[in-house]
Amino acid sequence: MHSLLIKKFVFFITLLLSVNIYSKCNFVLGDYIDELNNPSKINLIEVQVPNSSKYAKNVFKIISSRSTNIPENLRKNFKAKVLIHYSFGICNYQATVRQNGDLKDHIKLQDGEPVRSLDVKLKDGNILNAVGFKLLIPETRNGLNEVLVSLIFRNLGFIAPETFEVNTSVNGINSVMLFQEKSLKELLERNSRREGPIYEGDETLLWGYKGYERLALEPLALSRLINDNWFEKGNNSQTIVLNSMPKLQKAYLNYAHDLINKQNLYAIFPNSHIDEIFINYHSLMLAMNASHGMRPHNRKYYFNAINSTFEPIYYDGNANLNLPMTFNEVGYLITAPFNSIVTNKPSTEFINLSLNLNKN
Repeated sequence: MHSLLIKKFVFFITLLLSVNIYSKCNFVLGDYIDELNNPSKINLIEVQVPNSSKYAKNVFKIISSRSTNIPENLRKNFKAKVLIHYSFGICNYQATVRQNGDLKDHIKLQDGEPVRSLDVKLKDGNILNAVGFKLLIPETRNGLNEVLVSLIFRNLGFIAPETFEVNTSVNGINSVMLFQEKSLKELLERNSRREGPIYEGDETLLWGYKGYERLALEPLALSRLINDNWFEKGNNSQTIVLNSMPKLQKAYLNYAHDLINKQNLYAIFPNSHIDEIFINYHSLMLAMNASHGMRPHNRKYYFNAINSTFEPIYYDGNANLNLPMTFNEVGYLITAPFNSIVTNKPSTEFINLSLNLNKN
């Protein structure tokens, strides 16, 4: 109860300090603190792209391109207005949007109209304290599986993004999408972590780089820092990044060595091979058929400077809770022994917590 009151107080102060947010809503925010912090209160997310002709041409250029992945030069930013419709009023924000996703499953035709996954970045204000988020075609994340899995991870103490299903309208085209916050400082705050470096697998070399086959250069692909702006804050943040990044790069190089020798397609241990948090995380990912999120280029990490360890951030597991646990997934096959992925059993405490999750 005490923790809940503190969160409400922090949220209220954030609203008071943000004059821009007040100016963008047609109701008094202080009267709806609880509702604004509840995803179920959002009736519709509407995106209006004023330069609609160029936006439409961009869609069809992606669809008609010959590559199986979405060409990087077609991931253009467009100015947009984002309106959040509640039963008690509307908030509107200036934003930029661009195509999301690596492959063309992030674009589909619905009743002859194009629907696409979008990256959205708000220029003013926030939605559920998120200034950056994705609107994803549900099929790209196995629909409501992604919602439930994100919730499970967060309730088990892992860092996981706010994820929920929402009605959307993009230039008048209506569809149901998945809202998922991006890996920014707001994600860390939501998960009770101090701001720090966030890393992800670097995909620069993976999708047909200079004529190479897709994923052919995976052994050369390492990791990159997402939140460059945090690095620029000062000497302390720069020191933390410069000390932590080599450790993660070494873990990726160890993975590449094992990959070349066909010993391991999934396991990356940036702390140590007996690190409890990653053993628990890997076990849970496999149990929920979320091995897609264990691919090196799909992985995200937070470096906890207090105890000098990395923590996994759940992302793009493509989980399927409707099937028994399997080591197969579309496009990949785990050929490594199970004990090279999970080097030890999950802790007894974690197993008990997982089994009793519905009682908490």
